[in-house]
Amino acid sequence: MELQDPNLFRNQCFIGGHWLHADSGATHDVTNPATNLKIGTIPQAGATETRRAIEAAHAAFAPWAAPMV
Repeated sequence: MELQDPNLFRNQCFIGGHWLHADSGATHDVTNPATNLKIGTIPQAGATETRRAIEAAHAAFAPWAAPMV
């Protein structure tokens, strides 16, 4: 199966409002378990990227959770 718009399939991490590759550039193949065919790749993010994602989510939470006036 192919997407009609391949731009909908991203092979990056969304961290702090930006699409980023893993710092190391390493990727991991994603396969369809029914067919065992490769459908894409994702970044092989590690502790550093995870820490940045958690910090970005923490910083974004208060403005997001604030009541609308």
